[in-house]
Amino acid sequence: MSKFTKFLSMVLVLVMAVSLFVGCSSGETTTDEGAQGGETVEKNKIGVFVPLTGDQQQYGVMIKNAIELKVKQYNEANGTNYVVEVFDDKGDPKEAVNVANLICSDPAMICGMGSYASSCVLSAAPVFEEAGLLLFSPGASHVDVPKAGNYIWTYAQPITNECKAMCSAISEYTDNAPLGVIYQSTDHGILTNDATVEYYPTYGGEVVASETFIPGDTKDFKPLLSKLAEAGAETVFISSTYSDGAQIILQAADLGLDFQFFTNSQLMVDSFPEIVGDKADGLIATSSLAVYLQTTLENEEAYNTLSDAEKAFVESFKEYSGGDNPDTNAVLAWDATTILLDMVAGVGTDSDALVEALPEYLLNAEGMFCAKILSVEDKVITRDVTLYMLQNGAFMKYTL
Repeated sequence: MSKFTKFLSMVLVLVMAVSLFVGCSSGETTTDEGAQGGETVEKNKIGVFVPLTGDQQQYGVMIKNAIELKVKQYNEANGTNYVVEVFDDKGDPKEAVNVANLICSDPAMICGMGSYASSCVLSAAPVFEEAGLLLFSPGASHVDVPKAGNYIWTYAQPITNECKAMCSAISEYTDNAPLGVIYQSTDHGILTNDATVEYYPTYGGEVVASETFIPGDTKDFKPLLSKLAEAGAETVFISSTYSDGAQIILQAADLGLDFQFFTNSQLMVDSFPEIVGDKADGLIATSSLAVYLQTTLENEEAYNTLSDAEKAFVESFKEYSGGDNPDTNAVLAWDATTILLDMVAGVGTDSDALVEALPEYLLNAEGMFCAKILSVEDKVITRDVTLYMLQNGAFMKYTL
C-alpha cells in the first residue's frame, strides 16, 4: 500500500470517528465563529443564575436543586448529556447582568434559567435579548417580565390572574355568598384586594366589605371582623401572613362568627395549623402552585391526596437536597425544566424555534405539579388554582 493510500485511509477513519461522536451527542452543534478555526461546539448547557449567597439564598438553592435533579433524571432516562451550569447572582440586579453576560457569551448554552427575584430577571433581560438567547424564568412574577423582550419568558403568572381563578372557586363553592375581605396594607395585599373586588362580581357574587390592617402592628382584629359581619359577609377571604391570619381565625372564633374562610398560599405553612388548632378546620386555601408541607406529608389522609408522581418527586427531591421538602420555587423550577427539555427534544436548541414553540408546550404540558395553564396571551400565563382544605391539622387537596 502506498503512503498516499495509507494517508487517505487514516483520514477516512478520523472522519467516521468524528461523525459517530457527533451523532451520539444529545445537543445540537453550532459553530463558534469567535473560536480559532471556527470550532464546532455542542449546545448542551443550561445556564442557571440564582442567589446562592445573601438573604435570598434559601430560595436560590431550591431552584438550583430542582433544575439539577430534573436534568439528572432526564439524562439517565434518555441517554442525553445536558449540563447545568450554576451562577450566583447574589440576589443583586447588578450581579445578574454580569452573570447574564457570562451565560450569553458561551456558545454551548441552550438558554438561561433564573432568577428568584424579578428585579434580577429584568436587569439580565436586555443582555439575553441582545444575544438572541432564550431566558426562561421559573418564577419571576412581575408584570413587566413578559414585556422585557421577545426572548424573555416566565413560567409564573401575575397575582391578578391567580385572583381570577380564586374568585371563580369562591363563587362556585359558596354559590356566590356575600364576600368580605381582610387584607394587609402591603403592595401584595392591596393588589390582591383590588383584584378580588374587581373579579368576584364577574362571577355573580358581591364583595360587601373590605377591611385593611397594618401587618405586625394590628393585634386586635375583632373590630374589622365585626364590620364584615355587620355588612352581611358570610364568606371571608384573608390576605395576610400566616401569623396575622391565625389571629384573625382565633378572634373570629372568640366572637362566635361562623364565616367560611378562604385564603391563598400565604397561610399554607406548617406553623399555621399549629397555632389555630381545630379552629380553622374547613378553611380553603387556593394556590396555583403545588405545596408540600411537612404536616401534610406526615398525615396519612393528607399524604394520600397526592399523586404517585408527586410522592416520587418529593422523595427524590428530599434525597437530593439532603432532607429538604421542595418549596413552591422548587416546584416552579421542576415544571419549567420539564417543559424546556421536552421542547428541546421536539424542536431543537435554536432560541427562535424555542420561543415560537413555548406557548404550545406550555398549554399542552403533561405531568406538571403546578395547576394547569389555561391560556397564554401576549406571553402572559393564566393558570388554574388547586384547592386545599385544612382538616385535622393538615392541608389536603380538595375538589369541588
